[in-house]
Amino acid sequence: MAAERYDDLLARILKEAGGNSGFMESFFGFLRRRTDFYAYALQGDRMGFPPGTAEQLLFSHYMKYRQDYNDTHPPPAGIQLPYRQATPEEMEQMRQDGRLPPKEEEGKAEPEAAKAVEELPKAPESVPVPADLPAGGVVEGKYKWSQDVTGVEVQVSLPAGTRAKDMFVKIGVRNVKVALKAKPNEPFLDGDLFERVRPDNSLWNMDGNSVVLNLEKAVAVVWKSVLQGEEQGDIHASVQ
Repeated sequence: MAAERYDDLLARILKEAGGNSGFMESFFGFLRRRTDFYAYALQGDRMGFPPGTAEQLLFSHYMKYRQDYNDTHPPPAGIQLPYRQATPEEMEQMRQDGRLPPKEEEGKAEPEAAKAVEELPKAPESVPVPADLPAGGVVEGKYKWSQDVTGVEVQVSLPAGTRAKDMFVKIGVRNVKVALKAKPNEPFLDGDLFERVRPDNSLWNMDGNSVVLNLEKAVAVVWKSVLQGEEQGDIHASVQ
């Protein structure tokens, strides 16, 4: 099942974090540092959530597995639950409202973007990446980048004072675009990626006057550049 695909990784994080409390601290800290989960969005904003939506999202996922657990492990007699369990009708209404995934989507093995990753051909210049060989480089006046076995990080310089809500960032399986919403035809980064990535697992965040893209590789290979057609340079030179 799709919900179980990361169990081994999450189990290691849970162990290293020292239990549920440390795990949740790491998880919510990650959302704060690397995503727009805590950002409030106004109408028309591409980032963040309207007030109350993020909280509703958290509660709906909690209740989904709370109810699933209660179905197989009924609470002991006399336990006063701090909430009222949703009825099947209420659960269906939450699915219709988008607060829970439709029944036919529960248990899908792969999202559509992940399927597309598997269907695309592999770049001919790809080579196996040694586990101990981080690499990257600098594209003068544009960005710097680095990589490891599983991902690529790209740091793009922006004009002083640029905010997350000013940005347009699109990460596709094979392409990427970074621009200001006000100047979509003057992108900082735009083109076909050297290799495929998994958009659902790739993120971006603001870091001062830069936007940082963390791209998860679909195939563990060395990238010789971020975009196809760019000067490859020395892939053994790590960005300092």
